[in-house]
Amino acid sequence: MQFLRRFLVSVSAVLLVQNSGFTQSKIIRTTVRLATVVVATAKLRIKPNESSRTLGLLDRAAKVSVLSRKSGWIQIQTKRGTKGWIRRDLVDIHKSVVVTTEPVKRVASTVNKRKPTVVKPKVVRLPAKVAPTKVVTVAPKTDVTEQVSKNLDGQLPESVKAVSIQTANRVEINDPISEKRSSVVDFAQGAANANKTSSPVRSTLMSRANSQRGTPYRYGTSGGGTYDCSGFTSAMYRKVGVKLPRTAAEQFGVGLHIAKPSLTKGDLVFFRNTAGRRGISHVGIYSGNGMFIHASSRGHAVRVDTLSSGYYANHFAGGRRLIR
Repeated sequence: MQFLRRFLVSVSAVLLVQNSGFTQSKIIRTTVRLATVVVATAKLRIKPNESSRTLGLLDRAAKVSVLSRKSGWIQIQTKRGTKGWIRRDLVDIHKSVVVTTEPVKRVASTVNKRKPTVVKPKVVRLPAKVAPTKVVTVAPKTDVTEQVSKNLDGQLPESVKAVSIQTANRVEINDPISEKRSSVVDFAQGAANANKTSSPVRSTLMSRANSQRGTPYRYGTSGGGTYDCSGFTSAMYRKVGVKLPRTAAEQFGVGLHIAKPSLTKGDLVFFRNTAGRRGISHVGIYSGNGMFIHASSRGHAVRVDTLSSGYYANHFAGGRRLIR
């Protein structure tokens, strides 16, 4: 009885020590400035002026954080952490309140509290029981499928077809699931490599073309902040050292003819009877995966559209290749 009383006193003391503090949450409210893109495509530039390099494009309704302002421009940060400048008239600025919590630990007062006496109960140690060791011996170079089956209560894993010992210390397991997984990975890797742009010239061409997305369309121009369709293709090819004729019909007469299934990134794609004009009347640059980039009079800017269906699929005239 006296041993039980001492044990209860020691447990009560431990509970008092553990409950001496507790945690509360502190609510913090922070006001931040956010901006939402209100145009179809907005350019993010490295400096606050029209002539600076373009870092990327922001689509309509994209939300960014506002860092600072400067003479008609605002410095922003995207969700991915990219910082740059964008024209003030292309976004709508608004405030938002962010609510967060911070844990605050408070320690209970210990004034006028006596520290209980902790009495350690006497521990009686008994000798440990040692379980007998079971030794299983398998002879080398024998079929052990039956023995493994017995050890698993007659149930073999699905991924194990056969188990055999080739040497005294090595067991090989045939795993069909692993083989299928490897074949799928190899197929996906091959498809990804086939879709890559192999030529450095093609890579440069596509990089420059994509950097012009959102540039306004204007008939009869080939640079200076605006393009028409053939002006866009001739300007992009000129950047990689290839000179093209000025009109879409003239460009259709150069290079090697390419069918739609054989198109590669950087090939020219042509269309006929568009915008009320007969014959070859429009041209763009194939960008892969059934898409092409072009200066569109329908979209009033440089943009990406599909060749697989819709208006441009119905008016497709063929492709031409000028870059090997």
